[in-house]
Amino acid sequence: MKKHIIVSIGLSIIMLLTACTDNGKPADDQPARSEVPTAAPTETEPQQSTTEELLAKIDKKDFGDCSEKLISLEPNGPGPLYDMEGDQPVYGPVRFSVDGNMIYVSDGLALVDGKVEMSMFAYDLKDGSVSRIPYEGDPAGYMQMIAVDGRIYTSHSILDVSSGERIPIERCISDDQELSGCCSMTAFDGRIHLFSGAYEGEAEYMMTLDENSGNWERSDIELTFKYPFDGRSVKGMFPDGGFCFQIIEIKSATIYIIRTDADLDPVVCTVVPLAWKELEPLDYSFETVVGRDGYVYFMACLENEFVIYRIAL
Repeated sequence: MKKHIIVSIGLSIIMLLTACTDNGKPADDQPARSEVPTAAPTETEPQQSTTEELLAKIDKKDFGDCSEKLISLEPNGPGPLYDMEGDQPVYGPVRFSVDGNMIYVSDGLALVDGKVEMSMFAYDLKDGSVSRIPYEGDPAGYMQMIAVDGRIYTSHSILDVSSGERIPIERCISDDQELSGCCSMTAFDGRIHLFSGAYEGEAEYMMTLDENSGNWERSDIELTFKYPFDGRSVKGMFPDGGFCFQIIEIKSATIYIIRTDADLDPVVCTVVPLAWKELEPLDYSFETVVGRDGYVYFMACLENEFVIYRIAL
């Protein structure tokens, strides 16, 4: 199943580069938001046709000036696991989350005492220690996840890291809910939210977890980014109500990380300085998330190095 998902995702990115290129209560200092603004374009609003035209109108930060490398590990020990074909890595993790000093990476299967088990990679930023967390059933491969106050959420379950208790919740991905594209999860206003992916100018929509019932409820919120880039996906929400988008400019296969204000107007961006050929051997295994601390985190699985950057936008 995992290989089927891997092949599907890899082919989608190679053919189109468009779909994606991602409780405990969140911290008390997170501002409550009773309403998230929608910002659908009107016929009179100018549409930008190229990434270059967009970038010419907003602030740009050099990646080297606004980022720091938090993790640099050799894959497959001590770093997260890659899928291998002989001696050649072919696929790396695509989901991770930041919870205070802990970083969790969904890298699937691990060999524990001679047996293959589902697990998750964990990295402690305080002392650089690594460990593995047993995780039965999910997440696997591309499945969205977020860690909040020692609990790891997916669309299917909640895992209490300290106790190991796994609480099933109502599945979010189903035909009638029409959840499509590469999704991402975020935490603000004391709740867990999931943003859908988007194709060909469609709006991302938001679903919110009701922890009392264990159900996901689709909200009326739709995020319509005002610039028609197919290779975009929303990656989270900042404490001030703005949003983070990851955009892939198709011609150059360049990865942009863009911060918008609450009305979805782009404010600032940076360019990830990784050549496409560095990502290609691992089927473009990278991901962007927004931490509750207001930083953006970028993970990339390079052939000989697993890296995570913290970015101040």
